[in-house]
Amino acid sequence: MTDQALFDALDELVPGCEREHGDWEVVLARAQVRRSPARRRLVFAAAIVLALVVTLVATPAFGLRSALLGLIGRTDVPFRSAEPAPAVVERQFEDLSLGAPPGMDPRAIAGQAREVATFESGGKKRVLWVAPTRGGGFCMTISHLWGGCRATRADRAKLPIGLTGEVATPRGEKPFVSRLGGEILAADAAKLEIDFADGTSAAVPFVYVSKPIDAGFFLYDVPAEHRRPAHGPTAVVARNSAGDVVARGSVRFVAPRPPLPGHLVPLPAQPLPRVPAPSAPLERGEDRGVEVVAGRNGVAVFRTTRPDPVRDELLSRGRVGLGCFRFRRHEARGYTILAEFRNRSAIRLYGVGTPFDGCEIQGGYGHVWPDRLSSHSAVEVAFTPAARRYFAAGDQVRLEGVGADTETLNLPAESVMVMGVIAARLRFPPDGGAPVEEPLDSG
Repeated sequence: MTDQALFDALDELVPGCEREHGDWEVVLARAQVRRSPARRRLVFAAAIVLALVVTLVATPAFGLRSALLGLIGRTDVPFRSAEPAPAVVERQFEDLSLGAPPGMDPRAIAGQAREVATFESGGKKRVLWVAPTRGGGFCMTISHLWGGCRATRADRAKLPIGLTGEVATPRGEKPFVSRLGGEILAADAAKLEIDFADGTSAAVPFVYVSKPIDAGFFLYDVPAEHRRPAHGPTAVVARNSAGDVVARGSVRFVAPRPPLPGHLVPLPAQPLPRVPAPSAPLERGEDRGVEVVAGRNGVAVFRTTRPDPVRDELLSRGRVGLGCFRFRRHEARGYTILAEFRNRSAIRLYGVGTPFDGCEIQGGYGHVWPDRLSSHSAVEVAFTPAARRYFAAGDQVRLEGVGADTETLNLPAESVMVMGVIAARLRFPPDGGAPVEEPLDSG
C-alpha cells in the first residue's frame, strides 16, 4: 500500500479533526490510569496512531489486543481460545474424507475446527477456519474463496510457504494476479513481504495460529498498480525479528486454460475398479429385485435377483449412481459412484464409515425436480429403521437453519424450488477467441 493510499483510507475512516483538540487527561482519569508527565505526550500520539491504523489490518476473531500486535506484521492467535466453527463448517471439514482412499484422506478432526481470523478482501469479510488432522497437520478454508490441507507432519516440511492465488482475465487485457493467500510454516516468522517485478515490495500482516495448527496465514488483494505483468507479485518472503529471511515462496503465474469446445461431450462410463469381497459383519437388503450386501470394509455388492420391468426401464439410460450412506447428526452422509448398470456391480466407499444405514441406485430419468419418482431413487435398500424412515420421507424436504435458534422445516417436495449457486460464468467472444471467466459475487 502506498502512503497516499493509506492516507486516503484514513480520511474515509476518520473525520477531519484539524480544528479539534482531544483531552487525553480526561480519558486517563475516567480509566483511573496514572501516567508520568514526561510520557503523556508520547502515549497520546501513540494512542492516536493505533486507533487509526487498527481498522486497516486483518483482525483476528478473538479481539483487539491481537489486532494491535498485527501492526508489526504478525498476530499470534491462541488456538484453544478461538471460537468454535459452526456446524456447517465442521461438515465441510468432515466431507474432505468422502471418497478419499487411504493415503489421500486428510483425516481432519472436524469437531476441533476453529474460527481464527477475519480478513478484509474484495470489499468483504473473509473468515478463516482451521482444523487439526490426526496426522499432525491441519486443514484450512477461507469463506467463499479456497481451502486446503497439509495433512501430515511430512506435508509441513515440503514448503515453508504455500501460496494460492487468483488470476483475473479482463476483456481485452492480459491476465494478472489479483489476489494472493497462503500459509507460513516458519515458526520464527515475524514479518511478511510481497516482492513485485518492478523492484518494490509491500509489508503484509498475517496471523499465526498456535499448536496444534502451528502455522501462519495471510490474504492479500493485489493493488491496481501491481496488476500488470511487469509490476505483478513475484515472491512472498518471511523474515524473523532480526530481518533475516526464514522462508520464501515464488509466485508462479499460471496461464489461462485453453478454450473450451463449443459443446461438451459426455465421457464414456469407466469400468469399476476391482474391490475385495465385503468383510464381516455383513448387511443385507433388497428392493425392486436388487440385493445389496455390504461389509465392514466399505464394500457393497449390488446384484439383480429377479427381473423388474420398472427398474430396468429406469436404469437403462446409460450410467447410474451406485452409493451408500450413513447417518451422522441426523444427516445422511455418503456419495455415489457412476457406472453402467450390470447384473452384478461392486463398489468401495471411503470416508463414509460403517456399518451403512442404507444403499441406493440412482438413474437418469428427467431434468425436473421432483422427478417422476417423486424424489426417490430407482432402488432404495434400507439396512436400519433410520434408513427406512429416510426413504419413506423422500417426498419431503428438510430445511435446517444455520443458527441454533432457527426452526427446522419439513416441506412437501412439490412446494420447494431447487436453485443452484453459480460462482462464475464463461463469456464466449463472437470472434471465436478464448472464453473469459467472469466471477460472480457470491458473498
